[in-house]
Amino acid sequence: MHHITCQCSFLLRRLVGELAMEKVEKMRGEADRGDVSSENTSNGESGEVTAAALAIGDELLSGRTRDLNVHRLGAWLGERAVRLKEARIVGDDIPVIAAALNALRATHDYVFTSGGIGPTHDDLTVDAVSFAFDVPVVENSEAIARMSNWYAARGEALTPARRRMARMPEGAVLIDNPVTGAPGIRIGNVYVMAGVPSIFE
Repeated sequence: MHHITCQCSFLLRRLVGELAMEKVEKMRGEADRGDVSSENTSNGESGEVTAAALAIGDELLSGRTRDLNVHRLGAWLGERAVRLKEARIVGDDIPVIAAALNALRATHDYVFTSGGIGPTHDDLTVDAVSFAFDVPVVENSEAIARMSNWYAARGEALTPARRRMARMPEGAVLIDNPVTGAPGIRIGNVYVMAGVPSIFE
């Protein structure tokens, strides 16, 4: 399990690093043009890299489940000089999730969502993210291949319910998940992750 956790952390660290470098290069270009000001950063504070967390699930709001991911995310980001400035919890409601996501991604460098990407009918995060970005939901062939191989290696089949976890916004990039085989998603500055703490971590 320690190896799996390290692998997941490495993948996220690489992805966050790529976006951080994109921001650095953008700021350098603005400096070369003499166009550096607080208005040129998404968070309004020049040079600060910020993130927001969006925890999704009716079970979090009802108290049936306690969120552990925001605490872990804040510590993990802090070690990488990224400031977690905001965290929200919303229920399983597509327009509500999309509205919160659009607000957060417009004001922070990164947004990390947790929850709602499982195999059941009330896992609505993918649909909400697609709605927020105004792109269609598609079945990702690479995700199908990864999950098929993962389950086949364990003597199991990719059932229709499991196949739902290959649905994602068009244009999204996959994030490897060696814990269950079902990938997370990156689209724009948004990272869409499972809500189960051992997978999110």
